[in-house]
Amino acid sequence: MSNLQVSSKYTVKQVFTMQQERELVDYVIKCANFHYGLTLVQLRRLAYEFAVKLNAKYPVSWDSMKTAGKDWAASFRKRHPNMSLRKAENTSAARSFGFTKTAVSGFYSLLRSCYDKYNFPPNRIFNLDESGITTVLNGPKVLAQKSQKQVGQFVSRERGELVTFVGIVNATGTALPPVYVFPRVRFKDEFLKNAPLGSIGLANKSGWMTADLFPEVLKHIKHHTNCSLDNPILLLFDNHDSHCSIESIEFARENGILCLSFPPHTSHRLQPLDVSVYGPFKGKLKIAFNDWHVSNVGKQIVIHIETSHITFCILFNTKM
Repeated sequence: MSNLQVSSKYTVKQVFTMQQERELVDYVIKCANFHYGLTLVQLRRLAYEFAVKLNAKYPVSWDSMKTAGKDWAASFRKRHPNMSLRKAENTSAARSFGFTKTAVSGFYSLLRSCYDKYNFPPNRIFNLDESGITTVLNGPKVLAQKSQKQVGQFVSRERGELVTFVGIVNATGTALPPVYVFPRVRFKDEFLKNAPLGSIGLANKSGWMTADLFPEVLKHIKHHTNCSLDNPILLLFDNHDSHCSIESIEFARENGILCLSFPPHTSHRLQPLDVSVYGPFKGKLKIAFNDWHVSNVGKQIVIHIETSHITFCILFNTKM
């Protein structure tokens, strides 16, 4: 941070003191170094979280969208002219052009520096990836007469409910108990009926991972890895917004979790779980769903994860 230019034009109306703003700059730099590359919207959201954490006095208008105002962001950029914030990109185009030699080389250079500095053994290097699983999957291929033009296969309903499955696997191929995010306002213990031992369940209306829930995932990882500042782990994941919050950054830093994000829009080519594990996992899950329907004619699969239990244990090398 020694080469950062910080303007002396500080006023009493500012939300943060100069020292607090330097801490916020440090958060932004950490995110950028790990390939988050914050947009202005993400910066404003991070600033709001920081203000709430500090119990700072900020404009009431910030609460409505849970983000700092545009005026604050503009002033922040003026006070820190060396900070470069990327503009939002078209997702489809970025995905096509994100996998570049420059992006990939930069990632592997940073990964190598982590290896050299900490000398992580394979069992202390983890990949985390979320995958959406619905209670209705396309059925597997089934046998039928060649003359039959259309083959029907019973499923629970036309549209299913989405549950986010969070897989966490180390470089030896050993998996931690998974995390599930259920599409409910409140989590109930019954959601984890017959789940792999040690699994945890979280809940929100959408069933997707959020920045509010991700710290619970980090706590789950700490519990099962016993990581600490003296015994750290390396955690690789994509650069989704939900992974970057003040609470997550601080928890990881204080508990020996070194986080490294894959460059934007490259997860489909670089992330091990995305590339070579979740495809077979969902294929096996289709078969498990189909077998369940054969044994439970007329019943519907709900968000309880009984059918995914055996499938997880087969593919993720975890004791049942």
